[in-house]
Amino acid sequence: MSAKKKLQGEQEKETKMALDDAARVKVLSPARLVFKRFIRNKLAIFGICVLVALFLFCFLGPVFYPYEETEIFYGWREQNGEYAYSQIRSEFVSYWNPAHDDAFKKELSYVERNVNSTIKKMNASTNPDEQSRYRIQSTDGTYYDLVKLDDQVYALTDTLFIRIADYTGNALSGSVEFLEGQTDLGAEFTAAATAGFKSGSFEFGGKTYTFVKDPAGAKLDYDIYCNMDAPAEPHYYFVSTVLAPTFGDEEDFFKYGKDSAFKFNAYIALYTGASEFTYDGVTYATAFEEGAPLLRKNGEDCMYFSNFVATRKGGEDSIDLGFVRELEKVVRNMNENASAVGTEVVFTAISPKIVEGKEARDENGNKILEETEFTVKREQNDYTVWSVNSTYLMLIYEAPSADHLLGTDANGMDVLARVMYGGRISLLVGFIVVFIEMFIGVIMGGIAGYFGGWVDNLIMRLVDVFYCIPSMPILIITGALFDAQGMDYITRLIWMMAILGLLGWAGVARMVRGQILSLREQEFMVAAEASGLSTRRRIFSHLVPNVMPQLIVQATMGLGSVIITESTLSFLGLGVKHPLATWGNMMNNITQKVEYLSAYAYIWVPIGCLICLAVIAFNFVGDGLRDAFDPKMKR
Repeated sequence: MSAKKKLQGEQEKETKMALDDAARVKVLSPARLVFKRFIRNKLAIFGICVLVALFLFCFLGPVFYPYEETEIFYGWREQNGEYAYSQIRSEFVSYWNPAHDDAFKKELSYVERNVNSTIKKMNASTNPDEQSRYRIQSTDGTYYDLVKLDDQVYALTDTLFIRIADYTGNALSGSVEFLEGQTDLGAEFTAAATAGFKSGSFEFGGKTYTFVKDPAGAKLDYDIYCNMDAPAEPHYYFVSTVLAPTFGDEEDFFKYGKDSAFKFNAYIALYTGASEFTYDGVTYATAFEEGAPLLRKNGEDCMYFSNFVATRKGGEDSIDLGFVRELEKVVRNMNENASAVGTEVVFTAISPKIVEGKEARDENGNKILEETEFTVKREQNDYTVWSVNSTYLMLIYEAPSADHLLGTDANGMDVLARVMYGGRISLLVGFIVVFIEMFIGVIMGGIAGYFGGWVDNLIMRLVDVFYCIPSMPILIITGALFDAQGMDYITRLIWMMAILGLLGWAGVARMVRGQILSLREQEFMVAAEASGLSTRRRIFSHLVPNVMPQLIVQATMGLGSVIITESTLSFLGLGVKHPLATWGNMMNNITQKVEYLSAYAYIWVPIGCLICLAVIAFNFVGDGLRDAFDPKMKR
């Protein structure tokens, strides 16, 4: 059979097709007709493609992506970080003789607390004797001497004066009463005391005697003290100094860094002329190099004393002696030149090599030293030392890379992973909220439209009430209430979806009610009622299915609005909270400061694009469905 005859046969067959032919009915199927109308809409197809891509990205993407939503990333980074702190110490600090217990220290606490003021008095005195030795009275009336061992070191020792008598009198006459245990020196001593009262001291028998006002006596009551010879080996109670040790030996740093007894012995040995001292079974040799005190162990410098103090950041690590000496030169020069606050000076020094935050060591366990560039910055009364080193830190705001395609956020989490998981929450919120709206709206609108009368009036007035509720203020107040109660993020998410659904059902109810009012008078509803179907079946089996096209359109277009609302609430900090991610709260985190918008555009731009795509796609699909269900459309 030729092709021409075959074509004629088919045309004749189509001509003879009856109106009730099954094939014709199939062609004119409403569902197929709606589908054909829908796929002719290019924007609707574009929206479907975008939504499919978004769902695959958000729900299937995390399966193949190696990072989790709340996974925090750390790593080693070279950065200009604080290395040490330093200052030139001017306050005297006291270190006690370990031979004295806490009870005795408490008795002399008043003396110790006033050491700095006493030293200022000694330096201001015009009496040479007081400049080197100053008498101090404790709270119990006992006298001690603060002696100057060096310009920067003072020690408390026994006084060289002993109280021998009480004196009552004035410049013309007086009486001397010797204390118990003291020898009465007779009338000549009283005469010498009276003659020397005005000057405050007198000589008698080759010794010097001094008057001191009796704090507990009457106006003219004084104590007489005798000047004694200094003992061959004076006893020291504590030593006060502005010097601080810099430990070159790490073992000594951890062992003696906070050991007051060790420091007392070291200062006494250095400034009383001892060539060495032994502490805890280890012998240390004393030395002075260019006027600076040193301690040596096994012939090597192990401790350096200076009023210049340098401490590693954190204070839990020793610091190299060579570095401290180089830093001290720079800081003292800045101090002498009265450098302004904020002044920075760059210098190089030999310091331990830092690898991944730790000092590198060779196979023998010794530190590996290298020349490093440091920057010293003057603060107020101290100096901060900076250097470029490797630091193990949280990788916050990392730029996009092969490891993190969209970089990391303020919490060191992978942005792309959180975008995927955040999309799940945002889309899930949209679907659940729309479902709640549809569920309540269909029931309320169906009942109102079918029954009419007072039921309709009651439900419509309720709808009017919900229309009048200012949704955004209510949501803001609710979010603040959740914050005040410290609600966990899962419970908060559930409540937020429920509230959004409850606030949005009124529009659905009004639309369903209007459709049912026009449908309930149709012939098929009269037939349903005549057949004895229950009211529930007439509403939900016959009326509501005829409203489904409009419901589908409204639900589809409502999804975009819900996503925008959720994103807005999360953006304002009132929606889903950290660590749960949504597109809204991710935008909120990046817009805390205006400068972040330009610096971290690689975070918020993709999120903003996804929100726009999702909303536009739902609107395109909604528009396409509305046009496809419209019976006035041309075939």
